[in-house]
Amino acid sequence: MYSDGSMKTYFSLTILITVFISCYSFEFHPVSEYPNLKKNNIHDVSVTTIRPKEGFITLGTLIVHDFSGNILDPAFQSAIKREAKKRGAEGAWISKIKLKKTVRLQGSAPMQSNYMQNNYYNQSQIQGTIGIVEVVLYNWQTLSTE
Repeated sequence: MYSDGSMKTYFSLTILITVFISCYSFEFHPVSEYPNLKKNNIHDVSVTTIRPKEGFITLGTLIVHDFSGNILDPAFQSAIKREAKKRGAEGAWISKIKLKKTVRLQGSAPMQSNYMQNNYYNQSQIQGTIGIVEVVLYNWQTLSTE
């Protein structure tokens, strides 16, 4: 079905695409009072697309680059929870999504057959949606009983 060379190329491209699409980069913009507001030993972080009504303190904004377009993706949700927990946040809400379509990967591989070797190349493009997501990190306000 596939020659040895084209199968290796297909396998290599599949691994590269998987790694390339599932990686995120993060940038955090804390509020000025952040060092006093963050909490240690966060056990669970809730991620939502709805802003909490009241009773929370904003810690800052987490910018997610290289977003693939699915906020319900378990890998994306896990990455947000991990980053929020690392920054001492109990919750995160996705406040803004900016998507754009772009060609993410373009490649060519030599085509070979069992009968003859030729100079033809298989050209391929993989188009995907990428973007930037803004996530607001917050903690719940504790009521003092003084």
